[in-house]
Amino acid sequence: MNTKKSIIVTGHADFAKGFKNAIKILLGEISQAHFIDLQDDFSSYKIELENLIQELSANTDKVFIFTDLANGSPFSVASNISTDLPNVKVFGGSNLAMVLETITQILYGIEKINTDEILLVGKESVTLFEADRLSTILND
Repeated sequence: MNTKKSIIVTGHADFAKGFKNAIKILLGEISQAHFIDLQDDFSSYKIELENLIQELSANTDKVFIFTDLANGSPFSVASNISTDLPNVKVFGGSNLAMVLETITQILYGIEKINTDEILLVGKESVTLFEADRLSTILND
């Protein structure tokens, strides 16, 4: 049985817009992906996000929400809206690797997407390049 899943990317300023553009370049248009940015009008944002979460929650088996900052306004709003919606999962501090992994699993029809794996992908995609350390390794 193939279940229907959707994602929402939301955050401050142009966070979601940036993700949308990157995903379009890397994977093309994804109908299961939705993007909402929090600009200046918090009230309109909250209503738009609530309407989208309610709609997707009612019409899909799982909704994955990716927000920019853990405990930031988009995270708090999404968490509050989804409190009584067990099919909605909200991630804070999201990065592009997490979203791409989730979309890929949705596109491949993965039945059960493991949220712990999505978190691990996000954590493992963060790295630090240190030029001085590289030159030490190359000179040894």
